[in-house]
Amino acid sequence: MQSEFDKVSGFKDWYAEKQAEMQSDEAMRFFNKKRVATIHQKTIKPLAHVKVNIAVNLTITPSISIVIIRNDGTVEKRELEPTSQPAAAIDNNVETEWRWYFNDLPDKDVVTLCKEYFAKLENLVTECESNFTS
Repeated sequence: MQSEFDKVSGFKDWYAEKQAEMQSDEAMRFFNKKRVATIHQKTIKPLAHVKVNIAVNLTITPSISIVIIRNDGTVEKRELEPTSQPAAAIDNNVETEWRWYFNDLPDKDVVTLCKEYFAKLENLVTECESNFTS
C-alpha cells in the first residue's frame, strides 16, 4: 500500500492513523512480528494439542464356575461351558482431533486467528482502495 499510494494526497496521514490502530491490535502486532521473523530469522512452527478418544466395545463369552465345598472342608471347582456362546466382537472407534496453536496466543487455534487476521487485512485494503483510487 505504501509504495502504491505514497504519492496520493491524504494517504500518508490515513496510513499513519492505521499504523497506530494496527499497533494497538494484539493480533495485528502478533502477525506482523511473525511475518518479520519468517522473513528474517526462521520458519514459524505452531504447536499442536492432540486429543485421541478410543472407544472399545467387547462382547466376551461368559464362563461359569461352580465351587463345591464339602463337609470335610475339601473344595472342588468346576468350569462349565455355557449353553449358548455369543461370538466375541470387537468394535473399535478411534477419534483424533488436532488443534494447532501459537505458543504466544494459546487461547485460539491457528485457523481461527488467521481468519480473523485476514478479515482485518481485507478491511484495511478495501478502505484504502475506496479512499485513494478513482
